[in-house]
Amino acid sequence: MAAGRPFHCGFAFIPRPPLSLALCLRAMNCADRLKRFIFGNKKRVYAPIKYREPGTPEKNSERLLELIEQDFAPVRDRTDQECMMIGRFMSVVLLIERKLVRLLSTFDPKIDDRMFGQKIEVYKDFLKEFDWQEDDDELNVYRGLIAPMREIKNIRDAMAHDLSKTSIAYSELTQTNGYIKKRRPDLYTTFSSAKDENLRSFGAASVFAFIFSTELAKLQCELE
Repeated sequence: MAAGRPFHCGFAFIPRPPLSLALCLRAMNCADRLKRFIFGNKKRVYAPIKYREPGTPEKNSERLLELIEQDFAPVRDRTDQECMMIGRFMSVVLLIERKLVRLLSTFDPKIDDRMFGQKIEVYKDFLKEFDWQEDDDELNVYRGLIAPMREIKNIRDAMAHDLSKTSIAYSELTQTNGYIKKRRPDLYTTFSSAKDENLRSFGAASVFAFIFSTELAKLQCELE
């Protein structure tokens, strides 16, 4: 502390901030202005919070039990087969996401923290930057993976936000089936004739995950 500055209660009393602090505050102010310029001044707008009138202990207990019970029924009433189906499908989704992370980890160091949809966007950017050596046919093979990925993501999102969704309609996998039928018709026949719709749907998702893993591994072979 420079000589001549008075002390109060053990803390130095400084009439003016040092130059370094002033410059730091000015930089923070500029950064805040730049942030407002880029993202705007929009604030989240919410509805006002409304409060219930307190009831009797009996009414309050009854209300509490009703609220706790909400949303439990769809989960409680799932059969073992439905739970198994959901678990297997989610495992396929996690596998696809993991394969994306392995391919893109050096291209985007933050890829592991991104949501599935964001990973797909980074994958699209990777395809634009990759040196295909003017081989458009190979590029189109990898572009073709995008639509099935989005389709599977949409099903995952629906299951995550709707507890009553416990099955996957075969018609929800149109893009996925089309890709498999075109790229690997031999594998398409292994599930497309199954009588159980859930089995056909899971077969399509798992076969796509296998093809997806194979194609991405080929790209990884060319990377350090």
